[in-house]
Amino acid sequence: MYVTHLACKGHFGVQPIYYGLTYKFKGWFYDGKVVYLSRTFETRSEAQAAAEKLRADYMLR
Repeated sequence: MYVTHLACKGHFGVQPIYYGLTYKFKGWFYDGKVVYLSRTFETRSEAQAAAEKLRADYMLR
């Protein structure tokens, strides 16, 4: 599902998920070892915001 060899530590993004005849979206963040996933959203912008929040939460640790 994810091509982690193209993602560098600290990158985040949105993965489209085929859902019937439409798409839903899932945000992700890669910390260099683990890919963290958000829940599934109806819109790409919501998933993007969730991915940015995953990154911000990780950076606060």
